[in-house]
Amino acid sequence: MKIALPILFLIKSCLVFAQAPRPDSLKMAVEMAVQKNDRLAQAELLRELAWEQANAGSALEALENAQRAIAIFGSLGRPFEAHKTTSVLLIVHQQLHNGDKILEYALPALEFARSVRDSPFIARTLGAVGIGFDEKKEYGKALAHYLEEIKMEESIGESTAVAHLNASSSSTLIGNFDEGLGHANICIQQSEMEGDTGTLIYGQMAKAFALVKNGRAAEAAEAVAVAEKLASGMEDVNLSRDLSLIKSLVHAGQGDFRQAYFQHKKFYEMDSTLSSLQRNAQFAALETIYGTQKKEAENALLNLRVHRQKRWLLGILGASFLLGAMVWLQRKRLKINAKLLETEKMLVETERQRLTDEKAFHQGNLDNFAQSLREKNSVIESLKNDLENQIQITPAIKLTHTAAEKEHLLDQLTQATILTEEQWRSFRQKFELVHVGFFQKFGQAVADATDAEYRLAALTKLEMTNTEIASMLGISPESVIKTRYRLRKKLGSEGLAALVQTL
Repeated sequence: MKIALPILFLIKSCLVFAQAPRPDSLKMAVEMAVQKNDRLAQAELLRELAWEQANAGSALEALENAQRAIAIFGSLGRPFEAHKTTSVLLIVHQQLHNGDKILEYALPALEFARSVRDSPFIARTLGAVGIGFDEKKEYGKALAHYLEEIKMEESIGESTAVAHLNASSSSTLIGNFDEGLGHANICIQQSEMEGDTGTLIYGQMAKAFALVKNGRAAEAAEAVAVAEKLASGMEDVNLSRDLSLIKSLVHAGQGDFRQAYFQHKKFYEMDSTLSSLQRNAQFAALETIYGTQKKEAENALLNLRVHRQKRWLLGILGASFLLGAMVWLQRKRLKINAKLLETEKMLVETERQRLTDEKAFHQGNLDNFAQSLREKNSVIESLKNDLENQIQITPAIKLTHTAAEKEHLLDQLTQATILTEEQWRSFRQKFELVHVGFFQKFGQAVADATDAEYRLAALTKLEMTNTEIASMLGISPESVIKTRYRLRKKLGSEGLAALVQTL
């Protein structure tokens, strides 16, 4: 609903009548001008009378006298004065909310003002055209004329407070709430600087209108309170009427539809342009409007509660489903993990058994190899002893062999009794398969160990005697003892046997 703000730009166009006498005095003055046959004075007095009657709410009388004044100005060849008088008609038709009539008078006036290049008149008629489009609810066109009016007034140094006031209302009605609030604030600032209390009051009302339409009813109520305070003590029916309308909108915005109904009803009670039948029809419409709004608010509140309950229910169901899914997934994961653990245990046990079997196999190979070496060395030692005995017992045999044969025989014995590098590598590989990391650990314990000490440590690990070791290595037992002695000095108090058992 368009707020019935007074056409303040029309007040500006008629400031020349600010000191005009009361309607009764003006009527007498008009009669005197008629008697004197002073048609120009008669037209001017009729215009003043129409202006006073329009502001007093006597719309029909004001309309009749303004039309008489316009006719006289036209007959006297004073178009400027005639168009100027249309301002009164515009006020009346705005009170009657007759947008078509406003445009019928305002558009020709604007065309005339442009033709004579009268900037103040152009500005005022731009505002009038804007009001006409406002009454026809063509708010976009109205706003365009108000903005052009603002530019025109700025260019000639006139106040733009009223134009910003009208622009605020139209901007709000097309949904540009921030723009509407901006124009209202400019109107308030300029009105305060100019000391224009009337425009300042309506500026606060326009601010409240923009705020309540933007859903900021609490701030709108503050602006209305400022307007009421400024209007206190002012006996202005139109102002009281318009305050009732904006208060009804604020109450509705706050959800207080009972107070909104009473304030809106008060607005129509003070509207002098309505007949009794029209007023009663408006009251009936208000009961329907605010009853419907109250029901809509109740339904909206109920829907909000239902929506919240649905959200809670959906949330609980969702949480329950999620919890159930998590429990199911956790149980499934535990079962899978149990199977994986069982499988892993089986694999570990299989690998352990494989390693045990492999170690036993290599241990057997090593034992067999060591045993074969022992047997081989035992045979060699027996052959050597037999040979020495034969040489000692039957020296004649020695005489029966040639020097070449003896040399060949001794060479064979030498080759058979010495453990070669190839044999050592083969022995070490098999030993490492049984005692993994033995030689690495021994090297860490005895940093400067010799090859002979490595071999002695390995054979000691196999719990072989010095004689067996000497036979396998092809050296004398004394050499073994010496090697063991040197190694004991390196080890200190810890003996070789104790060391190799820990490796």
